[in-house]
Amino acid sequence: MKPIYGTGDDLLHKKINITGGRIVYSTSRIGLLACVPGHLTARTWEQLWKFVQRCWNFKMAKILIVDDSAFARNSLRMIFESGGHEVVGRAADGEQAVQLFKSLHPEIVTLDYLMAGKNGEEVLKEIIQYDPSARVIMLSGSGDSTIEERALQIGAKLYMEKPIVQRDILKVIDQVLKI
Repeated sequence: MKPIYGTGDDLLHKKINITGGRIVYSTSRIGLLACVPGHLTARTWEQLWKFVQRCWNFKMAKILIVDDSAFARNSLRMIFESGGHEVVGRAADGEQAVQLFKSLHPEIVTLDYLMAGKNGEEVLKEIIQYDPSARVIMLSGSGDSTIEERALQIGAKLYMEKPIVQRDILKVIDQVLKI
């Protein structure tokens, strides 16, 4: 395998910086991870990453974002990646959401309620029918309390009102991972 070189920009999704032969894990959860000479192969990199997850009970979620707003999808992607999570897919409508859920098997789905075509409730029903243990967080900016009740009855794990605050959604992701 080819050695991995760089200052961290090419490894940004892992939140790791490689400088001067040292690996520094830079989040609030972990300080210095390891100090190794030379360059890392992809295999060594994966072994170190698994070590971090085991030692610090760090759980990086694989997330599918479903929202008809490109701005919302990109904002959520940036929030999740800044929190160390991996966005495995982004869907702009209900049909695409169900297809991506079935093919990608994400650990968590963030699902907007108000979308053209299939709304979030219809998509949630399909996802739960396909996988009853699916972890879906329903998002809505409508302010209608009946949406929250219906979403939780159908099988959503949590409900959040928009606009989304970064620290709140990251806490919710951590909560849902423990379910």
